[in-house]
Amino acid sequence: MAHRSVPAPSFPALRQDPRTFVVVALVVSVIGLFMGPAIMTPAYRVLQPALGGMTLTAVEMLFAFLIDFPLAALASVVTCRVIHARRPADGALAGAFFLAVFIALIGVCLLLGPVNSFVDVLALGEVFPPAVASASAALGKGTLALLLVMFVLFDLVLCTLGGITGYFWATLFGREARDQVASRAVSPASGGPG
Repeated sequence: MAHRSVPAPSFPALRQDPRTFVVVALVVSVIGLFMGPAIMTPAYRVLQPALGGMTLTAVEMLFAFLIDFPLAALASVVTCRVIHARRPADGALAGAFFLAVFIALIGVCLLLGPVNSFVDVLALGEVFPPAVASASAALGKGTLALLLVMFVLFDLVLCTLGGITGYFWATLFGREARDQVASRAVSPASGGPG
């Protein structure tokens, strides 16, 4: 019996226009960096007394839905419109790219936070380290590390789903706009044929 090889997954849109994926993810990630201090810092402050060691988990999960998912969808809508995406996989890839760039920017901010006060604000330097310390004390370092790995995997799936959602929004709104233009072209009120 002959062995058939399965072709490796291919992302032709990424190969054709990789800059679009990276640039859109970078721009949307910067927007996300500025959203963090505006809404996550107050959430950490309010929830820390009540939740203690679980504050980190609660706030990060909540804002994965409120920041990461919508921004992944936004990155996907823009990317899919620019590259004229043909498959939901292109949207999923745009969502995953957004998350990768977003996590990289957060990591850079965490590294440079002690050096620059503005970057420290972006890194949530006033509230994030105490929440991590509290979670580590409550859960233990091993459990916290496992929890963070599971959270990153969850966030990856969530952003990928946001990317697929963005793909469908891009195709839906693109189709509606084409239909609207086509209906105006043939409508009797516009002086067109009909």
